[in-house]
Amino acid sequence: MRVNEKEKKMNKIILPLLITFALACSCENSNEPNVNHKDPRDFTWRADTIYYPDSYQTIVQSTWATSENDIYAVAHTDVNEGAFWHYDGTKWEMIRIFDHIERGVLSFNKIFGLSDSQIWIAGNRGTQSNTIPVIWVYNGYAIFETRIDGYGGRLQSIHGTDRNNIWACGDSGLIAQYDGLQWKTEKINHLNLNLDALWLDDIAVDDERVYATGGGIDNSSRRGKSYFFENKENSWSISDSSIIEPYGHVPKWGYRHLYMSSWHTIYSHTHGLFKLASTGWQRVTDFFDNKATRDMSGTSENNMIIVGDYSKAYHWNGTESILITELELDDISSFNCVELFDKEAFIFGHTNSFPQKTVVYHGK
Repeated sequence: MRVNEKEKKMNKIILPLLITFALACSCENSNEPNVNHKDPRDFTWRADTIYYPDSYQTIVQSTWATSENDIYAVAHTDVNEGAFWHYDGTKWEMIRIFDHIERGVLSFNKIFGLSDSQIWIAGNRGTQSNTIPVIWVYNGYAIFETRIDGYGGRLQSIHGTDRNNIWACGDSGLIAQYDGLQWKTEKINHLNLNLDALWLDDIAVDDERVYATGGGIDNSSRRGKSYFFENKENSWSISDSSIIEPYGHVPKWGYRHLYMSSWHTIYSHTHGLFKLASTGWQRVTDFFDNKATRDMSGTSENNMIIVGDYSKAYHWNGTESILITELELDDISSFNCVELFDKEAFIFGHTNSFPQKTVVYHGK
């Protein structure tokens, strides 16, 4: 069959377009990791200081962010007034919470958000002998408070998938769930734990299940015992447990901290990094010096920063964890929080020297 000159010209135009389209589709569906990020080990770091007026201690406890230009942080202060900040890409500004809620003794322990108009904070009001669990919601303009009546103690963590599926956990095995209309509460001490008391440290939620981690002192052995709980179809069960051995203990998962990643893998960390698979917890890596970690953040499974005690910050690149030595600083007690983006990171530590202030290390 003969091909005329017009058809030849059309083929020269269409064929390259088809090849380009095919390549674009293959890249879009590729399972290769996203490499469009700067290696955090190549960051240049600068420091900002934030502190609560007239406070001898300002220690950021938890952070949440939508981007490098939109970060929220909550802190402990020694004047027993929770502090709340927002970063807009240029400066840190304190949010005046007592313009909207009653002034008094309170603690912010964990912050989590769905958007700038739906930010949730778990914590407590009152002194140690009379502590009331509390949840606050910030809508971008004002902050609102819900007290969990009939219970004592602290709420330590909060997480969710949407405004109809928010979960919080805390002291004495307390679980609180918000269904979009009201908070429902329960305790999971009924699971035959044989503990003198159950303290829930962290909670993570996906579309099908809720996970919590915690522990206490075992009544029989008088040793620490950790539990990993799972809720499926509104029923809690023990997914795993471990007695904490006094010497040579090998952790089965990261007992105190959970992290729900943007790629929908659940991690845990405290001594080592683990990820949850269908068969249970899998160890990803150990850490140098066996120092406890407190927070982690990542953009992919090959780009994560994990931070913790003694100003330790580690970068995991999918193959190895490397200590970021530029951040080993003598006057920093520990790193409590981290937010990692493709080309920037924010690491929150507090000073050893008094007055203790939070130092935010901004790398890019």
